[in-house]
Amino acid sequence: MSPSATAPTPATHVDPKTMRNAMGRFATGVAVVTTAADGQPHGMTVNSLTSVSLEPPLLLVCLTIGARSTDAITEAGRFAVNILSSRQEPLALRFARPGEDHF
Repeated sequence: MSPSATAPTPATHVDPKTMRNAMGRFATGVAVVTTAADGQPHGMTVNSLTSVSLEPPLLLVCLTIGARSTDAITEAGRFAVNILSSRQEPLALRFARPGEDHF
């Protein structure tokens, strides 16, 4: 989003206790950030994910400038964070490859 853009309204309510528990399990892991733009799914692996606030629920995610998924997230104005377990390394690697169909 550009600095002058406003943040989208969350689609659903996030309970602060649930968010605290979820982020407490994400010490320094890997997540896949996904969105849909123009009817197409987009996603990328990230490991720069930080809880900023419980109320309102805010996350900080660092994305690669110029990546198609970053452009799609900017266009869509919303995204989902999928926190992965250690058993989901193949999924993390699949979404880390640039320029491929991850879905």
